[in-house]
Amino acid sequence: MKKILFFLVFFLILIQPSLGFSEGRWFERKAEGWFWYEQPEVPEEEKEPEPPSIVVKPKEKEPVPEEKEPEIKKEQGPAPLSAAWMRENLPKYRDLAVDNPTPENVSMYLYLQKYALDKSQVFADVAKSVVISDAVLDANTRRPLSSFGGEQKNKETRRARAKVLHAISKQAGLWFFYQSGCGQCEVQEPVLFSLKERYGIEIYPVSIDGSAPPAGMFKNYVVDQGQAQKLGVQKTPAIFLVRPESMDFLPLGQTTMARDMLEERILFAAGSNGWISKEMLNSTRPMDANFLLNTEIPQDSFSEKKPDEIIQYLKEQ
Repeated sequence: MKKILFFLVFFLILIQPSLGFSEGRWFERKAEGWFWYEQPEVPEEEKEPEPPSIVVKPKEKEPVPEEKEPEIKKEQGPAPLSAAWMRENLPKYRDLAVDNPTPENVSMYLYLQKYALDKSQVFADVAKSVVISDAVLDANTRRPLSSFGGEQKNKETRRARAKVLHAISKQAGLWFFYQSGCGQCEVQEPVLFSLKERYGIEIYPVSIDGSAPPAGMFKNYVVDQGQAQKLGVQKTPAIFLVRPESMDFLPLGQTTMARDMLEERILFAAGSNGWISKEMLNSTRPMDANFLLNTEIPQDSFSEKKPDEIIQYLKEQ
């Protein structure tokens, strides 16, 4: 027994340093559990360095540019109650009043309609003032609007027309194409005969089929020898203004025509081809042509001009 106690004491003495009795640590650290299960601490120098951790960042997506909606330029509409605004909106208010005739809708349309009519009246008043003060714009200047003034103008026109037709008769005559069985040719013949009697215009009847003039008013006639085809006669009666000196053939018509229509066409054809002067032609018209604006002005004449300058330029023309 003594031997057992001896060995036990000896064993305790040997392990005293490891138990930490001298420092009393065993009692202080009893919460750590059985000391022989603890791993010995390794000095920091001897610790193997941990491999650096590689953090793979997800690839950032490139920002997708936002699609901007196309800017729609809002067209600025016409000013309210302007002529353009009225032209665009008055029918809409009218339709609204018809489809839904409430007092408000009907009143709105009627007020807008009255506004438009009153605006037109203001324009008409100003236009009348402008016309009265400017002879070029006054239709009464070109031809009197009064009955007695108009009748006097007609007399002057008839005298001038007779004078010019007499002048034309000295240098030109009429070819009258006809054929037998043509009733229109028969009624046209007396009209042509009156032109000869009144103005001295020579009439040359040309028979397409060799027959005599249907009304018998012209004794002398010639038979067509290809002239009708060359001049493009498609229907009778066909009448041409002919000037022998220059061998000009001007078509007047291929149908029946009254004397005043024939006179008008003779004057126009002669004037357009320079057989008579422009002044002579204008004197035969029922309206004064001296107040016609010159419409043959080159367009570049207005390129550098302001509106008031354009008006003045037109007056000078």
